[in-house]
Amino acid sequence: MINGDGCGVGWYGGRSEPGIYRGTLPAWSDANLASRCHQVSAPMFLAHVRSGTSGEVSMANYHSFTVGRHLFMHNGQISSYDRIRRSIDGMIPDTLYSRRRGNGDSEVIFLVALGNGLNTDPVAAMAQTLRQRLNAMQGAGVETTLRFAAILADSDSLLAFR
Repeated sequence: MINGDGCGVGWYGGRSEPGIYRGTLPAWSDANLASRCHQVSAPMFLAHVRSGTSGEVSMANYHSFTVGRHLFMHNGQISSYDRIRRSIDGMIPDTLYSRRRGNGDSEVIFLVALGNGLNTDPVAAMAQTLRQRLNAMQGAGVETTLRFAAILADSDSLLAFR
């Protein structure tokens, strides 16, 4: 599989909130990405190349997703997302819904997890978020699996989920 639907980098430098770069070109063709990578010095960074499985190929759907000090990246997909998108979007708390920019499944997973307590207990919040996804899939008769691998960072720690 060639992941050529754009790329993104998130990093922690001298500020409490992360910097991000998103590009519409594949990582190997993005001269702005190459130039930026030669200039940015950071103790922690995340990089992502996208193969769009849900959501259009647009800047709003490129990773890293960020709210406050958090950076989030996701590989995988919610199977039959188009069938359950409305119920999944409804799980985003009203206080976070205005942060939704794209129309893919990765960003919504992040926003729901934030609403489920990602700031205080990221492991429990992500587990609850995935349970909600599975329940929505089962409720809609989706029998394929939920594929999920993600990285969450907050400048002090980095968590990997699979």
